[in-house]
Amino acid sequence: MALSGVHVTCCYAGNSDNPNQSYPLVGKILFSQTMASAGTTTQSAPATTITGRNYPLFQVYGTADFYVAIGPTPDASGTERAFVPAYLLREFYCVQGDKLAWVLA
Repeated sequence: MALSGVHVTCCYAGNSDNPNQSYPLVGKILFSQTMASAGTTTQSAPATTITGRNYPLFQVYGTADFYVAIGPTPDASGTERAFVPAYLLREFYCVQGDKLAWVLA
């Protein structure tokens, strides 16, 4: 089945097994959600790992241009938002308790 809408993955950045090394890769996946219509994720970002080296991030991908907002109560229709072009994978750092909201551009 083809993706329709926006897919959000919440994960840690980097390698949790060896936090002293830096890798430009996504680490442990924490949750993911595909949303067919504009809205806010049902789950929120966890805390930074105990070592303080692995930070949570949201990875987003959509089939149309859209805006995202991140925070405890994000509003993607507001002014504090980022534009994401269709078919481009984007990553955004976040902090514990943040959710991601999106609306079509």
